[in-house]
Amino acid sequence: MNGRIRSRGIFIGYGVNTDGNREILGLAVGDTESKASWDTFFSKHKAVD
Repeated sequence: MNGRIRSRGIFIGYGVNTDGNREILGLAVGDTESKASWDTFFSKHKAVD
């Protein structure tokens, strides 16, 4: 990146299991926090199911 600082978004998906504990279901890093980025995040993690 030639010494530049870039702002990035971190996407974290979590759920609650049957015991009531939170579990991280997925992590991703994106250029922006936009609807398109969230759609991509959910599409990738939905395909894993």
